[in-house]
Amino acid sequence: MTQLVLQLVSVYSLIYGVDPNLALAVASHESKMNTQAVGALGELGLMQLRPEYFAESCKLPQSHKEPCGRELLKPEVNLQIGIKNLAELQKTCRHKKDGTYVICHNLGLSGAAKIKHPKQQSYYKLVMVEYDKIKSQNYFGTKIITNKLASNP
Repeated sequence: MTQLVLQLVSVYSLIYGVDPNLALAVASHESKMNTQAVGALGELGLMQLRPEYFAESCKLPQSHKEPCGRELLKPEVNLQIGIKNLAELQKTCRHKKDGTYVICHNLGLSGAAKIKHPKQQSYYKLVMVEYDKIKSQNYFGTKIITNKLASNP
């Protein structure tokens, strides 16, 4: 875990109102913290974002001339887009309690809408294992951001 990644997660989580521990848990589970990770379906970077879903978002950090895919391999771009997406999912995903909205990151809104018991999903369980490990490391302290998992009953 690099200091840069921790700083980026901290900043973007604060900007977008996402629990930084949960954002880091998603990145850790998705890519094992490999900034150059490429998934089987073409997912890229730390948060394993699919370029076809985030093409417009690639324009977020000022103007870049590289293709979206290359941009998504940059930690600062990937984490900004990924954490902003998590913030949007907190509002739009059918599952909102206890961080279960992370399954929308994995399955998309329509796929997650079919799930009746999100806490039983293996993706949710695996991310929560990472969450507990990360939270116990206290990377972000307790004053950076309100714990969205605790405040979102």
